[in-house]
Amino acid sequence: MAALREALLAPSDPWVIGLDGIGGIGKTSLALAAILDHATLTRFEDVLWVSARQSQWHPVYGIVNAAHPALTYEGFVSRVLDQLIGSRAAAAMSPRDQAAHMRVLLQEKPILVVVDNLETATDQEALLPSLASLANPAKFLLTSRYSLREAGAVYTFSLDELPLTDALDLLRYELQNRNLLTLAAASDVELAQTHDVTGGNPLAIKLVAGQLSAFPLSRVLDDLRQARGTKVDKFYRYIYWQAWKQLDEDARNVLLVMPLVAEEGGGLHQIEAVSQLPSAQVTDALQQLIRLSLVNVRRAGRPDSVVAARFQPLQYSSPHRVLFAGRSQVASGRAAEEN
Repeated sequence: MAALREALLAPSDPWVIGLDGIGGIGKTSLALAAILDHATLTRFEDVLWVSARQSQWHPVYGIVNAAHPALTYEGFVSRVLDQLIGSRAAAAMSPRDQAAHMRVLLQEKPILVVVDNLETATDQEALLPSLASLANPAKFLLTSRYSLREAGAVYTFSLDELPLTDALDLLRYELQNRNLLTLAAASDVELAQTHDVTGGNPLAIKLVAGQLSAFPLSRVLDDLRQARGTKVDKFYRYIYWQAWKQLDEDARNVLLVMPLVAEEGGGLHQIEAVSQLPSAQVTDALQQLIRLSLVNVRRAGRPDSVVAARFQPLQYSSPHRVLFAGRSQVASGRAAEEN
């Protein structure tokens, strides 16, 4: 949070700031906390929020679809102007005049524009240069499940899972909010298994807390571990399905065998051996998985050191039944299209 606040408050660069990471990791929550910070509200004369979200996870209803269409640049312009001058005034302009007027307004004073869930925009890669051209004195804060590091104009923070202490704090907070005070008072040792199964994914922790009013902890965690139950199935689909559909066959194969790689990460040679794919195909597959925030990559020491790729921890909880089912669904869909 401190590093993000520093970037937002800087009087110059960075103008476009990104938060990326797997679904449920807390990108939207962090962005919201940042814009509600007193220093941020003082730094900017206006703070705008544009959501590209097409669905969201509801603890009771599961996946809830959004009513608005996928975000385009024209849609972005319209939503920004709605907040700056009002929807009636914006609607009276042609799309070309809207874009010109928005550019003028963004250049008049320091404004912070948050674009949430950018990955669901019609074309994230095409939208990014347009946003960068609008910056200064306006700043942009973007959240995306897709990696933003390849976009040179975006100063990116990649979010990881919560460490054990923070995960337990979040779990206890959620339990207290649900008046599950006995569970909230349980020892760290008793609750630590929640971190083992969720990998510190905040949304998964909230899912666990929401089911503890009806089921014992052991049952809830086992269901999550085995991808068992309607709500758990929907949760995993919310986290992974959009990304899964974009992977080619090699990338899917690498993703499905990644639990066989050491939990702390494995080098390229180990991943090649486990996947039984040639080096070039593994490299291409990992690039896809990294772009979609399905695999973490960390280097140890020198720039020429061996890359260690590590499965996102939640995926050790085994949503593989969902992914294998997804493989069958995609294959069936392709066959139907061919026929």
